[in-house]
Amino acid sequence: RDAKYGADVPGLGPVGSGGWHVEENLTDDMRSAARQAEDLYVKQQQVVLTDFNRNFLTSVTLRSYINPIAPQHLVNALILRAQNEGALSGRELVYLGCSIRVIGWDATGASVVA
Repeated sequence: RDAKYGADVPGLGPVGSGGWHVEENLTDDMRSAARQAEDLYVKQQQVVLTDFNRNFLTSVTLRSYINPIAPQHLVNALILRAQNEGALSGRELVYLGCSIRVIGWDATGASVVA
């Protein structure tokens, strides 16, 4: 957290969370979806969630899994995150299969790539 913004600025969520995590924003449906997904994950994968995946279960993430409540879809995301945890956490190198070069900006400020 940056001191100049004060104590009210929430911490950023983990990679892929899509934004801020504010515990008070978790609804009962979000908590239910997270609980169901964690139970399914443990049952299917035979391992507990890592902190990396548990920290993914923010209000920003969970809002995509509550209308309707879709724990199996959330489990699928957790499985893929677990399989790619090294790369997503920055502990492993990421292969870049192509290259891109930003060569400037247009009048509106959009990047021009080559």
